[in-house]
Amino acid sequence: MTAKRILTGVLTAAMVVTSVNLPGMTTSVQAATVYNDTTTALSSLAGSTGLKIYRLTSDDAGKELTSGIYYVDEDLTFTGADSTSSSEAGGNGLKIAGGATVYIYIADGKTLTATGGNGYAGTDGENGTAGSMNIVNGTTQGITYTTAKYSENGAGGAGGSGATGGGAAIYVPNSSKIAILENGSLNATGGTGGNAGNGQSGQKTLYYNQSWRASSYGSSVSSYSTTNNIGLTQSFSGTNTFNGSYASNGNIVIGGAGGSGGGGAAGGGAGIGTNGANGNVGANGVTGNYDNNNNDYIDKVAGSSATANITANSSGQIYIGNVTVCATGGIGGQAGSQQAVVDKHKHGITYYIKGSSSANSGNFWVQDGQSGGGGGAGGNGASVGTGGQGGQGGAGGDAGSCWTKDPYSNKSGYAPESVRGANGAGGSNGTGSSSTLDETKYPYNNITFTNLTSANTKYYMTKSGTITAPDYSVNENQTFVGWKVTTPAVALPEAF
Repeated sequence: MTAKRILTGVLTAAMVVTSVNLPGMTTSVQAATVYNDTTTALSSLAGSTGLKIYRLTSDDAGKELTSGIYYVDEDLTFTGADSTSSSEAGGNGLKIAGGATVYIYIADGKTLTATGGNGYAGTDGENGTAGSMNIVNGTTQGITYTTAKYSENGAGGAGGSGATGGGAAIYVPNSSKIAILENGSLNATGGTGGNAGNGQSGQKTLYYNQSWRASSYGSSVSSYSTTNNIGLTQSFSGTNTFNGSYASNGNIVIGGAGGSGGGGAAGGGAGIGTNGANGNVGANGVTGNYDNNNNDYIDKVAGSSATANITANSSGQIYIGNVTVCATGGIGGQAGSQQAVVDKHKHGITYYIKGSSSANSGNFWVQDGQSGGGGGAGGNGASVGTGGQGGQGGAGGDAGSCWTKDPYSNKSGYAPESVRGANGAGGSNGTGSSSTLDETKYPYNNITFTNLTSANTKYYMTKSGTITAPDYSVNENQTFVGWKVTTPAVALPEAF
């Protein structure tokens, strides 16, 4: 398990604005327990906002919080469910309803803990179908012989589906506001994004090459050669009706379809903010070329490009007052991978020319369809802000090819070799975005996090411009921000 980074600073208040989709949103249900306030602060807030006060309890698990003031006077834990399908993100510990203004008061000495559920894994690229040839009899100049006939090209498989995002521990949609107040503690940990799928292998390139010769009129076939991978065994009957030596050559090639890409990994959910973005679908496999001209070659078909990253939406306004906050963004899903490289393979051939008794020899090269790329990794969720970005879907692999460099060929050189599809690029980490409040009335400092790779983030009313975290390994991807407010917060912004 990856160790968490723990960052402790001192702030007077924090205000972050950031966004997100909420797949599978349940019907809004107001917390049912009306709280009879006995504190001046709650009464004052209720009077100024016109909102009712409710006591938040474990019975409110799975419900959305509509506009109101929610009082926490006991230790509470809310855990979002892990996703069980590719159509939904991980669940949320707490959900704020769209358009709602919610105040959560956490009593001194009490802890509210919320955890987002994990996203659902993406899938591998789907397998394509192989091309096909039929084995038939042909007759030329009195000679009946087994040969091959083109039937159909194979098709590339569909790209894998993208993973779904980790759930935010406390989900705050773009149209909503949340203020977390009083002297208690809040632990919020976003869910992990689903892992990416792997690239699918390409299909086999089919080939059939044959040459035979009857030395004179009235003779049967005296020399022949065949190289194929379709299971054809050469046989002949009849005698030559051509006045002299007769030779026949045939060639069919069907390029194997390229492999499809794996679905991208999803982003981790924010600690407070939005769900991680889904990973994108993988690229579809491409169909190979077909040719039955023995004086030619078939070139590869280039695989489709990787699909784009998907970005999480921004969240609504998030105000944190005199509360000890430990907010942890969820880790993005892991990247997928390609299958092994398919090397080209050489085949020797013997061929005959009409009117000549000589046997000629040469080589041709065949390459099967290449693997698609794996999906890209998901980005980590922000501690407070957006979920992580979803990874790209993997690119498709090149379709197979066949090429020659022999005396009877009218082509020179070799066709380009097929290559594997690229792995999808990973998603960016989620970020907190600046507030839309009047910055002359509510000034901010740009906090620089040292020993972390986090970009500068605007935290309103900060006491310190630089906060130093312990020096953790760069391989530990989980992000963490925590702070303790030691000076009472200023009055809530008028925007609430």
